[in-house]
Amino acid sequence: VGTQGVVVSGGEELRRALSPVEGPREDLVTRIMDSLPENDSESVVEAFFPFRFFLRAAAGFVIISLLLLGFMLLRQSDPGNNIAQKDIIEPLPSQVVPAKPAALRETLKWLAQAQEQSGRWDSTSWGGKQEYALALNGLALMTFARSGSDAGGNIPVIHRSAKYLLSCQKETGLFGDEIDGMMYNHGIVSVALLEAYTIMRDDALKPSIGKALEFIRRQQLNSGGWGYVNRPGESANTPVAVWQLQALILASKLGWDDETYSLKKGLHWLGSMIDEGGQFGYDSPNSSPGGMPTLMAMGAFCMFSASDVGEMADRGMLLRLKQAFDSLK
Repeated sequence: VGTQGVVVSGGEELRRALSPVEGPREDLVTRIMDSLPENDSESVVEAFFPFRFFLRAAAGFVIISLLLLGFMLLRQSDPGNNIAQKDIIEPLPSQVVPAKPAALRETLKWLAQAQEQSGRWDSTSWGGKQEYALALNGLALMTFARSGSDAGGNIPVIHRSAKYLLSCQKETGLFGDEIDGMMYNHGIVSVALLEAYTIMRDDALKPSIGKALEFIRRQQLNSGGWGYVNRPGESANTPVAVWQLQALILASKLGWDDETYSLKKGLHWLGSMIDEGGQFGYDSPNSSPGGMPTLMAMGAFCMFSASDVGEMADRGMLLRLKQAFDSLK
């Protein structure tokens, strides 16, 4: 996580959105495109075919990004701790991904060995910044929770990590300390625990997740976005906001209510960051201290994943996103 608030790779969370809890998942982008009205000169599906290719390619890139980030995290392992077969929960259909290359399987193995008995990854001993240690632990947990058909076998690692992260939650619901970059830590850990809940279905996680979601809602700025902290004069920015939005999106799909409409307001703010060319800005359209491709990947993922909870972007916005992708080719 950089000091400008830009996530390290071009779309760490640009993975497929979770499907509804029950039933098989149909292709997200295809369903979005099929729901749009026909164009006189060209079908919407044809017009958006390059963008579908972009999302699928980016989804694969995300897995690699999260795993490589994990190399920053680690220390001694706890290789034992076998778990009873009845505790292994099959992954949801949305988490089944193609077989991973040997290098990625070895990375998962290395991360598992580097996890401490407490469930922590000691990021500082590998050059990670102490203030973002919880965020880095959250990324490692996400890597295991999103490991597809291997997720069941990684339950011991997921259990230990979730237990450690829960121990770092304050009574207010915040994960970690109140520092300038606290919403990175909080948003990433909240997403990671929601991913872990999707795998484990452990009701013991629900109270802490609920408190974390309430903290996210309280920290939402009047603009609808999120900044590093909620304080007078603070402005929202895309890299921080997308983590809070992703937590709210996942929570909505898993059954948490959003009575304050925080998700709707947040997506409206995120839409206001898109310029006429379809590019996402950092804290306003056309601002991009970390680069347009990174912001576009993060923003587009939230817009498309939100469609599963009834918050679909309008056709004009999708057209602008497609134009932006064409400009990157």
